[in-house]
Amino acid sequence: MKIKKTAGHPFFGRRSVIVLVLLLQVCLTVGQSHVRDSLLALIPVTKGSGKVDALNALGKYYWERKSDTAIQLAGESLRLSQQLNYQKGEAEANRVIGVAFVYSGNARAGAHLHTARLQFDAMHDSRGLANVCNNLGLMFMFISDLDSSIYMFSQALTLFRELKDQAGIGATLNYIGIDYQYRGEFQKAVEYAIEGLRVRRETTDYRGTMYSIINVGNMYLEAGQYEQARAYYLESIDFAKQHGLPVEYSSYVDLADLSVRTGNYKEAENWLKQSPRGYDLVSAQLFYHTGQADSATVYFEKALVTAPHVQVKYVRANALNGLARIWLEKKKYPEAFLRANQGFQLADSLHNRKLKSESAGLLSRLYELKGAYEEALHFEKISRTLNDSITGTDFKNRLAFFESRANIEKEQAQVKVLSAEKELADQRTASQRRTKLMILWISLAALAAAALVIVNINRQKRRIESQSLIIDEQRKEVQATLEDLRTTQTQLIQKEKMASLGELTAGIAHEIQNPLNFVNNFSDLNSDLLKEMQVAINAGNKAEAIQLSADLEQNMEKINQHGRRADAIVKNMLQHSTARSGQMELTDLNEMAEEMLRVAYHGFKANGKNRLPNKEEFNVVMDTQFDNNLSRVQILPQEFGRVLFNIYNNALDALFQAASSNRLDFQPRITVRTGKNSRGQTQISIRDNGGGIAANIRDKIFQPFFTTKPTGQGTGLGLSLSYDIVTKAHNGRLELVNTEGKGAEFIISLP
Repeated sequence: MKIKKTAGHPFFGRRSVIVLVLLLQVCLTVGQSHVRDSLLALIPVTKGSGKVDALNALGKYYWERKSDTAIQLAGESLRLSQQLNYQKGEAEANRVIGVAFVYSGNARAGAHLHTARLQFDAMHDSRGLANVCNNLGLMFMFISDLDSSIYMFSQALTLFRELKDQAGIGATLNYIGIDYQYRGEFQKAVEYAIEGLRVRRETTDYRGTMYSIINVGNMYLEAGQYEQARAYYLESIDFAKQHGLPVEYSSYVDLADLSVRTGNYKEAENWLKQSPRGYDLVSAQLFYHTGQADSATVYFEKALVTAPHVQVKYVRANALNGLARIWLEKKKYPEAFLRANQGFQLADSLHNRKLKSESAGLLSRLYELKGAYEEALHFEKISRTLNDSITGTDFKNRLAFFESRANIEKEQAQVKVLSAEKELADQRTASQRRTKLMILWISLAALAAAALVIVNINRQKRRIESQSLIIDEQRKEVQATLEDLRTTQTQLIQKEKMASLGELTAGIAHEIQNPLNFVNNFSDLNSDLLKEMQVAINAGNKAEAIQLSADLEQNMEKINQHGRRADAIVKNMLQHSTARSGQMELTDLNEMAEEMLRVAYHGFKANGKNRLPNKEEFNVVMDTQFDNNLSRVQILPQEFGRVLFNIYNNALDALFQAASSNRLDFQPRITVRTGKNSRGQTQISIRDNGGGIAANIRDKIFQPFFTTKPTGQGTGLGLSLSYDIVTKAHNGRLELVNTEGKGAEFIISLP
């Protein structure tokens, strides 16, 4: 299909698009109002495709503020694009109309956005396709179709990364974090929100950065980390003022919400007064906690109909739970039951574990008051299971892991600064040494030429002595800088160990949770059976009592069995985590290798790597080929366990990357072998069938601080520390056998 030439003023031909882009870039650096004014002035004097682009740009300015105006502008752009056969302008106009419909709650949003997606795809316009995928994800999130939204955001993130568009990457990561927050999956929410903020801080998207700061605060608020949440909210206010932006009203509202949760009700009132517009849900919570139930009821009811479009289900579920609590306290049980049941259904549709746990707890109490004990027990179990999954120690360890990573990045930056200072000082010292030698040669030449220059030579000597003192002082400064560098490197290594410990703890917590859940569930069942037995005994029903006692005995065996299982896990973990005196111990290498493989696998999945981008579960075949005749070896158990854990983690990461490439025939596999080599040494081999290690970096993998992972996901110390532990602490060897594209194998040999 041929594109028609643009008619009109000669200046606004093909070059008009370039002029428009440059003008928009200048305007964006000045402010939003200047963008609007510049576009309004540009549209009347622009013709052809340049006018289309200007209309679309102005529509984007208005699509959230004045949706009707945006739709009108983009509609004119759409008609003009079709007349000019300007395909990119037509696709962008459909995108603007679709987003404006999203913000106004119009059901026709999907049709326009899907049309834009097909048009950008047909033109192979990756940037346009990335933007419209992001918009579709936002649309699905607005209507609480969170599975579809996360799929579209993932598509957008992949395209933005291919384009190396940092602003787009940061915005999409932020949206994904919000998506997981609405589900109640705070572990993933925090992970994506923090990464999105890190990316946005490196761009000039100041408004987006401010929103990301607020959203990270929201994640910490929902996780109960109130001090961290408060720090981020206050930072968002300062950031807006520093960059000439209006303070986002939600910063004040979120600080009020935090104050309510921590019992600072007077402070909450002050924060709400500073907000340019109120927020009914927070006001309702404030009235409820200050004993004003009637006012709280009014605001909870208002929240049901005035919830922000993006948060409509999330806010309504909170409001329904609040109303259920009030009616329960007033003993108006039918009204309480209605609201609690509505809240439970809404939270379930959101997949939000926190809200669902609250609703289930309310329903359990209401059924208990009604005498329906079976239903009460059912909802109590739902509430307890969901609450345990939210407040588990693995999430707290994950938060500590993020803080540790942030500190590691700061330490790495400091190491680079110290290294640069040391290099500069070395250059200065070398230069001064050359100057000193040159002065000495000149002095000797002058002495040989004539005795008349003796006075001048003496002056030169005094100058040399002065410079020598300066050189000595600079040498001392360089030495001090080197000591600081060594200290910083030592601290960095310790941070890496703490980060590994956080991952290891997450795996242990996941491993021990299953037997504990069985113990809790069977204990609850026994409590009910004892009550039923008492009733049967009082009624003289001996046969039923005997049957119930048999059930009790069977349940007690299950409790005993799973209790012993949990006890065994704890004892095994203690054997590897207890601080030792640094002495070698005889250790069963087969048992350690199998145990650390299981802990690393569970920890890897507990840290969010349990699903592939195509939503399939990430499962690994673990092939263990152990030599049962292998004798115990003298090792430092705790240090050697860290070596195995690091290598396993690297293998799992390689397998996850390979599985994410959508190879249908790929089955992730880790093979672990133990035995004796030809020299009679004890040997352990760990092999994966991932992508292998590229030939050009194979010689660097054991170097400190070398990593192939993206910034913030690796320090480059894992394999370096492992190499030191094997070679220096155990006098052994750590080797890499690699087949690029087919996997990597690490072989540890011990004397």
